[in-house]
Amino acid sequence: MVYNIRMKELIRWLIEMEERAEKVYTKASAAFSGDKELSDFFKGLSVEEASHRAVIEKAAGLIRGMDIVMPITVDEAARDEVAGHFARCERLMAEEPVDSIAFFECVVFAEFSEWNDIFLYVINRLKPQSSEFVQAAVYIQHHKRRLEDFIEGREELKGLLERIKGLPRVWEDSILVVEDDEDIRGLLKEVLVSDGLVDTAGNGREGLDKIAGRYYSVILSDWDMPVMNGMELYKAAVAKYPGIGERFIFFTGGLDAGRGEFLQNNGLKFLSKPASVREIRKAVAGVLSS
Repeated sequence: MVYNIRMKELIRWLIEMEERAEKVYTKASAAFSGDKELSDFFKGLSVEEASHRAVIEKAAGLIRGMDIVMPITVDEAARDEVAGHFARCERLMAEEPVDSIAFFECVVFAEFSEWNDIFLYVINRLKPQSSEFVQAAVYIQHHKRRLEDFIEGREELKGLLERIKGLPRVWEDSILVVEDDEDIRGLLKEVLVSDGLVDTAGNGREGLDKIAGRYYSVILSDWDMPVMNGMELYKAAVAKYPGIGERFIFFTGGLDAGRGEFLQNNGLKFLSKPASVREIRKAVAGVLSS
């Protein structure tokens, strides 16, 4: 059972790190209370860390009695490095006034350290046990995306962006484009390639097969297609994968009363053809960040 013991050790360590991050971000929210935007941002990070901890605690419950093969572990140097980032954050919080740029730098290196790499590794090992662990990997990357977006919006922090760009992602969003027109399909792929890995399908049946084999953060689908149309794809996907409807965006050339009623009744997002590149990317970004 030595491998299972190592998995348990990893999970205990991850729980400790998530708890520590949650406390650091809660303190940061209070320390930056004079800047509402900054304070609210760290409050949000704290809530997300609490959610990550809950997922890992569920993992701890799932592995009881299981013999999970674990070929790697976290050495002391890696643990010390992650702990060192948080220790520095805590020291900076004790200063008056808090240096927001130095603090953010510390947060960036903590968030992009082996801490989240190991988090992803553990939940990937447990994905067959629950789809919740697939979602957790997505949430980790979106958590980082929000950090990047916030830094980009603060002039005094933009110097950190180049450092972030050189750090690895734990999750690359996958986008599925379902469109029967080959030219439109190719254009949409080119438009969205900077937002993630883009797969394409020429009709709803092909799209459903793709969905069965991979988690897609966004599904951008035409309505009128041969073999299986967009509505049929949506219904089949939702029947198999509850909750997937939130990730659909319909790209449709005509919105008659019946079609509009279906979209409204199901709370579905849609774009009308023609739509600008900016509108398409904005709609996709909205789903990615939700």
